[in-house]
Amino acid sequence: MPLRESKISVGTIGSMKCEIALNKILMKESHAKVNNVVLSRLEEFRRGLDRLVAMAEIDTAMIETFLDLWKQDQLSKLEKRRDWLPVDAYTHTRCCMVAHYRRALQQVKDFKHGDRRKH
Repeated sequence: MPLRESKISVGTIGSMKCEIALNKILMKESHAKVNNVVLSRLEEFRRGLDRLVAMAEIDTAMIETFLDLWKQDQLSKLEKRRDWLPVDAYTHTRCCMVAHYRRALQQVKDFKHGDRRKH
C-alpha cells in the first residue's frame, strides 16, 4: 500500500545544518507517515530538552544526567522505527537529535559556569 503524500515547506524544521538537510530529505520523500514520525519524534525531543534546560538552576549535574537519559530514551524510540524509515530520514533525524542534545548540554554547562545568556 503506497504511503500518502505530504508537503513539507522549505525551512519548516529549523535553521541548523542538519535540520536543513533533513528538511530537503522529507521534501523529496513526501510521504505523510514518514514525515509525521520524523517530525513528531524531533519535536517531542526538542520540547523535552527545553524543559530540562529550563530547570538547570536546580542542579546542573542532575540535569546533565537527565539530558543524557532523555537522549537515550528518545533515540531508542526512533530506533524502533528504523526498519521502515528511509535510511536518509533515519540518519538525519538521529543527527538532528544529537545536535540538539549537544546544544542543550552546552547551555547547561554555560549556566553552571555563570553564563546565563540565552542561546
